[in-house]
Amino acid sequence: MYLEKNIRYLRKKSGMNQDELSEIFYVERQTISSWETGKREPSIEMMIRIADFFDVTIDQLVREDLSKKYWRKL
Repeated sequence: MYLEKNIRYLRKKSGMNQDELSEIFYVERQTISSWETGKREPSIEMMIRIADFFDVTIDQLVREDLSKKYWRKL
């Protein structure tokens, strides 16, 4: 599963830090950190919001290594 890696990758490719992303999704910065380290997973509702925000599918967010597939597009 690539969820935590993809959240970190998409955030960085968008030029955001964890504080900025936490403001967008109305969560604490520590929540973003815990998603990116795999300590916690976002709820399915939050996964939908993350996928929509970064214009990827939930399947891509969870199952694909986006850093290898989309690195040229972002």
